[in-house]
Amino acid sequence: MDRNDNTPMGPHELAAMELFHQLIALSPAGDETTLRLTVRLGNSRFIGDVLLSAKDVEALNDALVSLNAYRADLEDETDPAAEQPPAVDALPPVADDDVTAMVNALENLANGGK
Repeated sequence: MDRNDNTPMGPHELAAMELFHQLIALSPAGDETTLRLTVRLGNSRFIGDVLLSAKDVEALNDALVSLNAYRADLEDETDPAAEQPPAVDALPPVADDDVTAMVNALENLANGGK
């Protein structure tokens, strides 16, 4: 990152630098480059280029899929309008006659009947 002044980095710059360093750590030097990412701040200030290998692009994609699924789950839990699965204890009522008929059928089966 080209800095010509001595002003301290703000939180966005620090987060961008952290991301940049994490991306650099993915691909060791010498691996065949498949993808080049350019990291910039929101104001287009250049942070740096990152070269990634094919296996690291795949790993990064997998991690992002997991992250996005996790965040979507969190949003669903906090969104009262989100469709919630039915409660586990919401079983339909069973009539006594049905229970008696099922017990009789099981006893008949246990005794060799059909």
